[in-house]
Amino acid sequence: MTSSPANETRRDPMTLVLVVACLVLSGLVVVLAWQNWSMKRQLASASHAPELPPDALKAGDHLEAFDVVDPAGTPVRIEFGDAAPKTLLLVFSSTCPACKSNMPTWNDLLTQPLPAGWRVVAIQTDDGAHATPLPFTVYGRNREHPAPLDRVPFIPATVVVAPTGEVLSSHFGVLSADDRAALEHDLGV
Repeated sequence: MTSSPANETRRDPMTLVLVVACLVLSGLVVVLAWQNWSMKRQLASASHAPELPPDALKAGDHLEAFDVVDPAGTPVRIEFGDAAPKTLLLVFSSTCPACKSNMPTWNDLLTQPLPAGWRVVAIQTDDGAHATPLPFTVYGRNREHPAPLDRVPFIPATVVVAPTGEVLSSHFGVLSADDRAALEHDLGV
């Protein structure tokens, strides 16, 4: 069977439409690839630290005594003063992906005994179960008296506090290699 000239002309407009559509789609792929490359470059050059609100815990701030709840549900008062130890304050949630990413770092740092004069106050902000066993006591949030948690803008939070209650350093989000090195220096490990 041979094709007639009438059949060939009917295919030509359809072929033209398909060629134009392919060219348009190819152009869109190029534009999207360029935008993807541009956005990746912007993300790589952007600071990894989130923009912190002005009332976030930072070095030089002072913490007052606050209440937490131990695993049995008993209120516990975390106090600061000349006789108090230095405090490593860890704030996290069981459902937070960044917190899960931070857990191996915290576990690695805290499987070694801390130097004398240190305590770990880990506060879980929700009631979920831990995915991994933790080498420290985990307290619950005292909902009636949430301070200083009202000054923690992002979790996970890793805060180093002097015996007097002065914040020496604070890290929000997943600890970077530099954050970990600074934390090891602060802890003396």
